[in-house]
Amino acid sequence: IFDNCFYELNPKMLEFMLSRKVPLSETYYTSNYKFIMSCGIESLKKYIHDFINAYLFDVYLKLDKNENEELQSYVSLLNNNSVELDIKEQLIQKVNTVVEDIKIIENNDVRDLLFKHKKITISWNNVYESYISHEEFFSLSMIDYLNDSEIAEKLSNVKISSEKDEEGNYIYGDFVRSIIHQESLNDKSYALLTKSSPWGYSSFESEK
Repeated sequence: IFDNCFYELNPKMLEFMLSRKVPLSETYYTSNYKFIMSCGIESLKKYIHDFINAYLFDVYLKLDKNENEELQSYVSLLNNNSVELDIKEQLIQKVNTVVEDIKIIENNDVRDLLFKHKKITISWNNVYESYISHEEFFSLSMIDYLNDSEIAEKLSNVKISSEKDEEGNYIYGDFVRSIIHQESLNDKSYALLTKSSPWGYSSFESEK
């Protein structure tokens, strides 16, 4: 029954069947996908991947303590194109794991969800990467993220880099100007975020 996957994917059945193959450590309950991927049972791994959305909806999200997925396995789920976007959002809401570098997330919609639910490390690098991936545009999720006063305050304590590229142009020049011209920022966040500019300006485009 186990080897041929003749059983339903639900928490009780999976725990019952799997416990007769391997010892169930605490990782099974707190980082379930990581445990399954490292348990060495190929038939189970194939079963999970063939029915990934059913597994996530009917098992993963139902395990109460399953909130600390190991980062690598968590990112693997978020980058899995077979996983439906609404299930990815439920994962992001449930799991406490924070993504440190947004570049390891391949899809812009998933990136926006991480910012929406504040499950991403607060850094100018992550904000900039989102801005670039949206073709030098601040998404609605990013605007809401930057309008959070706690996030804006943390960012305000770090200067944006004044680094230049090989041609001598400021890499973050247009990015900083986009922040200055961003009308959707509330007054408190605007005052905080503009403190991070490494430059002062003697003139500006008044029409913006």
